[in-house]
Amino acid sequence: MPDEVYLDDPEPVGAPETGSACIARERRDAAERKRAERPRRRAKGIPKPRLLDAAIATAFSDLSRQGGLRDRVKKQKSYEGVAYALADLVGHAMETFVEHRV
Repeated sequence: MPDEVYLDDPEPVGAPETGSACIARERRDAAERKRAERPRRRAKGIPKPRLLDAAIATAFSDLSRQGGLRDRVKKQKSYEGVAYALADLVGHAMETFVEHRV
């Protein structure tokens, strides 16, 4: 019987991860999570968040224009008393979203 000694390969010891390498790894991990999430959201029929954001911003802009916000603020020199009904804002946003969604 030969005297063979099997040694496990030692774990490679490298330099500690630098700050920029850590940031790059976190960005890659986040991108991978988003890539995996997109098909799940699409399968559930959940729209892209940026499209919803754009629809809400457009609705707010349209309601402000229709309500004469610019002239009112110019006259009062303040935003005091400016209010929008949530139902109006969400309703307008839904209309905008549905119109532009194909």
